Amino acid sequence: MHYTYDNSYCYYDVLPQEVTDKDCIRQPEKADTIKISMDGGYLAIDKSQDPDYPGVDIEFVPNNEKELLYTRPRVVIEKPKGEKLRCLIWNNKSSEDYSDKIIFE
Repeated sequence: MHYTYDNSYCYYDVLPQEVTDKDCIRQPEKADTIKISMDGGYLAIDKSQDPDYPGVDIEFVPNNEKELLYTRPRVVIEKPKGEKLRCLIWNNKSSEDYSDKIIFE
């Protein structure tokens, strides 16, 4: 899925119809993901995939994730072509949209 309001991407797995929400598990991290262990989980750090929005995507992955969330705690730092460096923050697990945006001067 591609969001037109901020030009970011969101990836989903397509599951067979007989699979229920409680059977769902998140797709494993990519092979080149940097993982930093910490109390309660780890940080997963990935390079942004869109060449027009180079940067990093940092997501906290809990050890025992039990509920389905729209998003985990997440920070993206990127510099879109022709724009200033910015930080997007996802702080609301019930929303797929970022909650905060910081533009660096």
